[in-house]
Order: sequence, then structure tokens, then C-alpha cells
Amino acid sequence: MTDQSQFRKLKILSFNNLSCIFKKKRKFGVALRAINYALKMEEDLLSVVGNQEKYDIIPTYLNKAAIFNQMKRHDEALETIKKARTHIEEIEQEMTAQIEKTAEEGEKKRLLEKRYYGMYMKMIIFYNLAAEKEHLHLRS
Repeated sequence: MTDQSQFRKLKILSFNNLSCIFKKKRKFGVALRAINYALKMEEDLLSVVGNQEKYDIIPTYLNKAAIFNQMKRHDEALETIKKARTHIEEIEQEMTAQIEKTAEEGEKKRLLEKRYYGMYMKMIIFYNLAAEKEHLHLRS
């Protein structure tokens, strides 16, 4: 990863953290602007860096969904979580194909560790999906 990509990752992390701070202070408009900026940078970075950093966008989606949840905008929270789910399912397919093609054990182990992290993130996604669906059911 280049120095510029590393710097961009730190900016993404900073704006993610800022969104959490503003969410906690109930300044939801500013929190959404910060998380949207982080998401835009994350998407731009993905187009440049490719496979290597694909999982990193998932927590950003989940942070955005949490802001929508606090704002009681559960439809938008649900849609944001669905984006995270779609993204992680695409990663899983690519990861499975890479693992099957890889003969070198060290590389296979590294890919499996990344896939385990993906499984952990998927559990969080499903928990959040269920919570938002519950909110929507209670509201209707």
C-alpha cells in the first residue's frame, strides 16, 4: 500500500470516529456528513487498491446504519445494512475462489484468516438486520 493510500485510510478512520462522536452527541446531521465522507473515500480507495482492503468498508456501512437507527430512520438503516451484506457476500465468493486456486499454504492460511474475519462481520450484519427489521415491525 502506498503512503497516499495509507494516509487516506487514516482519514477514513478519523471521519468514522468523528461520526461516532457526533452520533453520541446527537448531532446526527454532522455525523451523517462525516460518515458519508468516509464512505466516499472508502469507495474511492477500493477502486484503486482492489481486493486487499475490501472488508474495511463494512464497519463504515454499519456505523452509518447505527446513525440512521438513532435517528429512527430504520428504513434507511436497513438499506445501508443490506449494502454491507451484499458487499460481504461478493467478497466471500471471491475469497472462496482464491482459496480454491491457491496452492501455497502460507497464502491459503492468510486468506482463511481474512475469511474468518468476514464471517465475524457477517454475524454483526445479520444481528443488525434483525434489529432493524424488528424496529420496522414495531413501527407498522
